[in-house]
Amino acid sequence: MQVSYKNLFIFISAANEYIYNNADLESKLILALRKFIKQAESVIGIYNDRLSDIRIEYAAVDPVSKVLLKDATGYCYTKEGQKKLRDDVAKLNEQMVEVVSVNLRQSEMPNNLTAAQKELFADFVEVIAE
Repeated sequence: MQVSYKNLFIFISAANEYIYNNADLESKLILALRKFIKQAESVIGIYNDRLSDIRIEYAAVDPVSKVLLKDATGYCYTKEGQKKLRDDVAKLNEQMVEVVSVNLRQSEMPNNLTAAQKELFADFVEVIAE
């Protein structure tokens, strides 16, 4: 299935929160969420590489030495470079990536999901009939 990086990160954050808040349970959903997060690591790695490339692309460069300018917080940017960085990061966050959804039977879905979790998880957790 195709999702944006932004929606993938929102889901992973919600999944991690659910796992943390239900650490005493070993439900099929928790096992499936952990598996999904583990499989998403390669997609996250690609995102981080692209993000790093974008940051380097727009970083300010010393005119004499041609070295990227850095301070204690990271790369330095000109006003124009900062705007381009912001725009390209926004585009990256909206890029679609391929991930494999989680399949669970209806009976394996826990009863303690909030309405917000059900709505968010619905895009990533495919509930199959018994």
